[in-house]
Amino acid sequence: MEPLGGQAAGLYISDDDRGQAFLTEHAYGSGKILLLGTLPDGKNGRAMLERVIAYACRLAGAASVFRADKGVVAAQCVYNDGRIRNIAINMSGRVAHVETGGSWHTVAPYDAAVLPGDI
Repeated sequence: MEPLGGQAAGLYISDDDRGQAFLTEHAYGSGKILLLGTLPDGKNGRAMLERVIAYACRLAGAASVFRADKGVVAAQCVYNDGRIRNIAINMSGRVAHVETGGSWHTVAPYDAAVLPGDI
């Protein structure tokens, strides 16, 4: 992918596309647009996509990035007084795990939790 009007934010390091962009970053108004020019698959593809999402969250100023087991909803809630809480809701019917800030937390089946590290 040629980064026309933008800059390469991710480059291929192997195969025939070595040095070509798979992710480009473009200024748009007061923000940015990230264009992903590949469809990642497999274990390595998932890891790459997680890094792209974490990068996008940092660009957006998101305070937390969550990884969670299937069936868990994790989000930040902002209260009217400005407090921010990281929450997880486990709808899976089994014990589940959520990662934020480099630490893993356990959430009981059909339960909700306020995660440590709240702002």
